[in-house]
Amino acid sequence: MNRKIVFITIFISSFLITRAVFAYDDKTTHPALTSEVVDFYNLNFNQRITTEEKEWIISGSILEDTPPRWINHFYDPIYKTGWSGEGGFVPKEIMQKFSDVFLSSASPVSSINWAHNQELQSEYKLYRGNQTWEKAIYEYVKNKDKKAAYYALGHVLHLLEDMAVPEHTRNDTHPNDSPYENYSTRFTRDTFHIIDDLRSKNYQPTILNSLDDYFESLAGYSNNYFFSKDTINDGKYNKPKIIKDDGNFAYGIDKNSQFYALAAVDYKKIDEYFFEKIYYIKNVKEYDSILNVYWVRLSREAVLSGAGVIDLFFKEAKRAENDPSLLKKPPANISTIFSLYGEIDKFSNFFNDIYSGIKNLTNDFWNNLTGNEQAGIINQSLTSSQDVRSLQPSVI
Repeated sequence: MNRKIVFITIFISSFLITRAVFAYDDKTTHPALTSEVVDFYNLNFNQRITTEEKEWIISGSILEDTPPRWINHFYDPIYKTGWSGEGGFVPKEIMQKFSDVFLSSASPVSSINWAHNQELQSEYKLYRGNQTWEKAIYEYVKNKDKKAAYYALGHVLHLLEDMAVPEHTRNDTHPNDSPYENYSTRFTRDTFHIIDDLRSKNYQPTILNSLDDYFESLAGYSNNYFFSKDTINDGKYNKPKIIKDDGNFAYGIDKNSQFYALAAVDYKKIDEYFFEKIYYIKNVKEYDSILNVYWVRLSREAVLSGAGVIDLFFKEAKRAENDPSLLKKPPANISTIFSLYGEIDKFSNFFNDIYSGIKNLTNDFWNNLTGNEQAGIINQSLTSSQDVRSLQPSVI
């Protein structure tokens, strides 16, 4: 490995060691989406999920981003592939080498494979382990462990929600460089509420026959109707089509036959007389209107599909109760993968937790100390008064 490759590998390592890589944000966007998914499910189906169960599901949706699990969060519905390191600013071969050395000795698989692959997920036992669809149903039916079942269901919902991200369905490597994902981090459980709008417009949960159908449907939607930053008019994909532009924005036609903004328009000077028209999406506040068009449509489809997946979970659990042969027992005695990046992340989180704990203790101690001192000053001033009663307000 020459110096250039070593430098690039180190650069990638430092660039990727953040929690914002390859996903809707696990602290804001995923909890927000999953919360709305559960609420919309409860609004439309008789078997209800309790408040406590909802929190278990949301916790699972957060933990699915435990490094290096997210290398398995891609699915290109056109080419039926997972993440290959394509796109972005780093050569594919370098990204693949980085993955092999720092992320996981196991090759990445598509999210649709990952959602079912109990053997592979079990190899990730140092990093949350087996949280598949089959594991969720097995825990619910066989072990009667609702908490474990709902945690695993949350992991699966996370995978489904990532199918509503164009980068994830157009094989676009995007470390910290997705305008759409960066925009979506502003939506939290406190700020994202879509249920009333869905109800007022009479939207219904998406009902399909299998989990794979949900992945195919949502991935196909985000792939066919939306660009990622690095795949605008990419020859790999026939869709979406730019139908027209007004000099400021380029427009496509969505599945409801409505025009919607796909990208911004600019002109690149070629020479004194000619300009080339270019289309782009940027991490610039002035173009939030485009990203909001993406978010409104993609988040809505994620919630509609997610509610349908929860309904499917209960249906398949019921079938397994009636026919135990449908249950797939989690594997035992599986080898364990090691992830240098995963260990660095755990190490970093460990020290962050220690730092936060010390900071909180220090703040509590200081607040108590200053509070007691302030109380002492007040008491001293009161007791030193010749007539404490004179400090009391007069009654008129």
